[in-house]
Amino acid sequence: MKRLLFVLLGVLAVSALVLSACGESTPEPAPTPAPPPAQEPIVLKMVSFKPDVPPDQIFEHGLMDKVKAKSNGLLTIEWVGGPEALPPPDTPSAVQRGSMDIASSLFGYIDTLVPGWECLGNMELSIPEFRASPAWDIAANLLKDKGIHFLGYSTPSYPQRMMAIYSKDKIATLDDFKGVKFATQGPAYVAMLTALGAVPSIIPMPDYFTAMERGTVDAFHVGVPGVTMWGCKDVTNYMLDELHGDSSSAFLVNLDVWNKLPKNLQDVMTEAVIENENEGAEAWEGIIAGVKKELTDAGVEIVKLSPADSEQFHKIYMQATWSIPEKKNPELVAQFKAIVAPGE
Repeated sequence: MKRLLFVLLGVLAVSALVLSACGESTPEPAPTPAPPPAQEPIVLKMVSFKPDVPPDQIFEHGLMDKVKAKSNGLLTIEWVGGPEALPPPDTPSAVQRGSMDIASSLFGYIDTLVPGWECLGNMELSIPEFRASPAWDIAANLLKDKGIHFLGYSTPSYPQRMMAIYSKDKIATLDDFKGVKFATQGPAYVAMLTALGAVPSIIPMPDYFTAMERGTVDAFHVGVPGVTMWGCKDVTNYMLDELHGDSSSAFLVNLDVWNKLPKNLQDVMTEAVIENENEGAEAWEGIIAGVKKELTDAGVEIVKLSPADSEQFHKIYMQATWSIPEKKNPELVAQFKAIVAPGE
């Protein structure tokens, strides 16, 4: 009897376990997550203050090529045009309004939005040193307040290697500046040339050739390759090889456009422009050498000032080009000056 009772209890226990197991629902397999949507290719429109001709446009095309390659074609920068597409002084405001996504613009034009900005063209730091300094954040935040992202430099060089002077008549001493009619860009350069005894006029760079050809001016002040970019080689007899001025043009991006870019594409653009800057200083030296050779082959004479005149020339340049932005925005310029040109 006891044996029968144990058998019945065993059967009941097994039955309970079976029924319990049958009552449990089999869990559904977890759904396979949907793949993230593929990024759609993005095209940004860019304009430059420079024409799309050699040699100086290598920096714009360098950025375009690097961005396309690094993004695997997800982000493309399209060159809309140079001065023929948009007057260069209007480039910063066009980016601010959003009528242009990106612009390569001179610091002097940025000055219309942020008075005093052009003083950064007198910097004595290299571009990597500037990026690592507090001045970079100050500059970037000033533009951010205007609805613009400061991407980086669009014409990089080593410090004080940007500008040159070209003329019909020989300028070999400081006295030779006296009375010479000059075409130049911006009030700071007007102040410099006036201090040297010249008679400067602000003339758009695309008009330099016509001004020289007609005798409106007898000399012009421009970034080194400007003599060939603006077609002025045939109206130039002399180059004064007293290079001065720092890198003074920037890639500006509309802030809304920048903020809408995915983080990975923002990183691509930043990485590309920094590579461009790091490679660009040495590339600029190559441009200088190429311009000098082209001019020499065309019969243009390369002239140097005496050591004493050279020292005085650079002193006059620095004093004059700092004085103009200091009048516009003394507090900001003093802040920049203490960081980027502490010896001045």
